[in-house]
Amino acid sequence: MYHIKMNLGRMTVVTVKEKTILDLNEDVMFEILAHITNIREVLRLKSVCKRFDFVVTKYVNFCPIKIMLPRHIYYPAELVLPRKMVEPRSHRLEIYLIQILSNCKRLSQLNTVMFTNFVWWSLSNLDGPLPSLVNLDVRTSHPTLSNLALNTLLRKCINLERLGLWEFSRLNINLNYISSTITHLEIKNHSSDAAVLRILQSKGQQLKHLRIENSKFNTANTSRVDKISNENLHLILAYCPNLECLNLINYIMPGDLGCITGLKNFKQIVLDSPKSDYRFSNSAVIQILLNNPGLTHLTIPIPISEFLEFIRTCQMYCPTLQYLDSLTIQLYDEITMDAIMKIWARFLNLYELNKCTKHKFLTSRKQTMPFGI
Repeated sequence: MYHIKMNLGRMTVVTVKEKTILDLNEDVMFEILAHITNIREVLRLKSVCKRFDFVVTKYVNFCPIKIMLPRHIYYPAELVLPRKMVEPRSHRLEIYLIQILSNCKRLSQLNTVMFTNFVWWSLSNLDGPLPSLVNLDVRTSHPTLSNLALNTLLRKCINLERLGLWEFSRLNINLNYISSTITHLEIKNHSSDAAVLRILQSKGQQLKHLRIENSKFNTANTSRVDKISNENLHLILAYCPNLECLNLINYIMPGDLGCITGLKNFKQIVLDSPKSDYRFSNSAVIQILLNNPGLTHLTIPIPISEFLEFIRTCQMYCPTLQYLDSLTIQLYDEITMDAIMKIWARFLNLYELNKCTKHKFLTSRKQTMPFGI
């Protein structure tokens, strides 16, 4: 950039260097890096220039980092590792990850789903607890995860608030090591009802959010549980009296679901069942809405013929709903579609109806597609 300066008839050209991101101080650059939650993207910045290499190295060693998905670092071609590391290539990334973990004194989020035996061994040998780790995901069926490593990690998480257990089937977890501060529990693809009920019986009193999901992850595992019986549903509610959010996803629910009408002061009630013999009547829906005035998520099975009455009732008794699903798929005529849109407009902040946004619903309407797909 050039600035022209006139001085007594003389023209002087003054060169002024334009500032770039490299001229920012370290504190500002640390704030920018803090918004990048993918650790792979952070480490890739080391290869940009010497300035970035210095800043990222210092950031990794001294600043709090949220490591959401460490499996993203398993791409050797996209990382620049310190030259002093002469270990075999298969261990380089794991060693660098351990260096990050050991230097992050305020680590707050950790996903260990793809960890290997080397990483687990290094985690168990870290000095002291992880007091700032509040969010943890663990794949409990991992072949390299021993009971000792899992219990050791849980013991270090003294202030844990959310725990996610993938493919949960263990009966030998030391429940005394699970933090007393935990309020969110998520279980995916469990293969033992007894293991789930055991942990709920021990820690259910403190839970505010419970999510049990039969996800598509590792669909080859045919031994996992795909049903939640009426008896187990009653036990879940009995063990967790202080729940505010209940999410049961992709489970077959045979039997009577009438116990749901007795829930009070919930924010989320999600019974996303692909097959359910029970359908809630309009009076039962009214009872649920009256007992839970702060409800934002509601997913329950209702008769197909009562869909229009269902959304009208929800709008009347709980207009603050954000997600509403009746687990019904049906073709509607133009008159019914117009009625649905008028009711939708009366909600204060309804984002999805039958897993459709308003834009998707209008698009499917033009293409005469089944509503809810």
